[in-house]
Amino acid sequence: MNFKKIIMGFMLISGLAHAYPKYDKATFEAAKKSGSKILLHFHADWCPTCIKQEKVLNAFGTDPVLKDVTLLKVDYDNESALKQELKVTAQSVLIAFVGEVETGRLIAKTSESDIRAFIVSSFSEKKLKDTLDAMTAASASKLPAEKRKVMEASIEKLRTSHLTEGIPKVGTKAKDFSLKNIRGNNVKLSTLLKRGPVILTFYRGGWCPYCNAQLKAYQEKLPAFKQLGAQLVAVSPETPDSGVSTAEKDGLKFEILSDANNKIAKSYGLVFGVPNDLKELYKSFGIDLQKNQSNPDWELPVPATFVIGKDLTIHYVFADVDYKKRAEPADIIEAIKTRELKARLTPEQYHVTQEAGTETPFHNAFWDNKRAGIYVDIVSGEPLFSSNDKFESGTGWPSFTKPIESEDINAKDDRTLGMKRTEVVSKVGSHLGHVFDDGPKDKGGQRYCINSAALRFVPMEKLAAEGYGEYRKSFAKNKK
Repeated sequence: MNFKKIIMGFMLISGLAHAYPKYDKATFEAAKKSGSKILLHFHADWCPTCIKQEKVLNAFGTDPVLKDVTLLKVDYDNESALKQELKVTAQSVLIAFVGEVETGRLIAKTSESDIRAFIVSSFSEKKLKDTLDAMTAASASKLPAEKRKVMEASIEKLRTSHLTEGIPKVGTKAKDFSLKNIRGNNVKLSTLLKRGPVILTFYRGGWCPYCNAQLKAYQEKLPAFKQLGAQLVAVSPETPDSGVSTAEKDGLKFEILSDANNKIAKSYGLVFGVPNDLKELYKSFGIDLQKNQSNPDWELPVPATFVIGKDLTIHYVFADVDYKKRAEPADIIEAIKTRELKARLTPEQYHVTQEAGTETPFHNAFWDNKRAGIYVDIVSGEPLFSSNDKFESGTGWPSFTKPIESEDINAKDDRTLGMKRTEVVSKVGSHLGHVFDDGPKDKGGQRYCINSAALRFVPMEKLAAEGYGEYRKSFAKNKK
């Protein structure tokens, strides 16, 4: 028996083979697209180092170190295209990603402590504050003391003016407005809110490096914002042409609006006049607000970020007169998950989706719904199931043979209640229900048992009006 067969035999005896999923391109691409944490293990069955690494990864089990991580075993001997794409030239390699971004590699290390440290480091959230602090430190080493003094004095003057005391508070109503975006189209806040909550951020302009760092960090978190059903809107006093440059520079894919003369920023209590000494300093840096923003009064908004619910209620506010401080993306996400979602969802919807609750069978909205249409995620609006795949299971909950798109549904082990089940969660992490293997055999044999409280039903006749027009054709086909 050759060495490779001996090793493979050992793996089968020890029960280590295929303990976590094999790599497949669809799963990997879907995880990247959704901004998920991903860990690829380039593994060869004949490699002792790979086997040791696999044993450590298996031993982690439900350890929090792998919480929310998509772990995939890549067959080193057969995935040549992926190896070439990622420039992998040896087996026993671990590669970490967060969405599309590679965050680390570990080669040939087999100890539990080394692998744990690598995973923790690779998936540690880098705070926007760390980036801004590094920028401040770098600037301080280059900027003459007298110029730093002018800038810090202007911040302190703003702080003592108590400007931020007039900014709208959490629980109050946001002021509606309409502004032109960088394409010249009118964008109205209340219209956006019909689709979901809005993250509204005011920034000074593309000439401000701290604003650029903030917008870039928010762009990186845009998939996470969208998965929560939220839209990101950035407002500055820049002209539309300047706004185009800002968007193109960092590949920004969210709405950027032009607030001429800070009209809307003033209604939010954010605007201050630039003092003369700071004005002259800005000019020495090549910053001309009159030219860049058609702003002869040289006024700027205090950088501020709001999370606004569908009814215009403000659920989160960050504002600081120090332009070097900005709202953390993680804080925005947490505010949407806790405050905005609690306000938007009913207590039962929140309990089911966010606390993995279960509604009462036969006493829920859709268990016996027979209308044609689709069922979307109550949190994000993501299409999940179609009435074409719904069937009467006799359980008292909506049951489906399959999701509309398999990549929009994640499955994970659930060992609560003293039994082993497969939990079904949405891309945003909301609990939906469970999947069982007792569905119709002629339809694949699966039964997706889903809580009505996790779903919103969109009737076939309203699909186009609500932005789901592409799904109408599946019902027209069935009618024939």
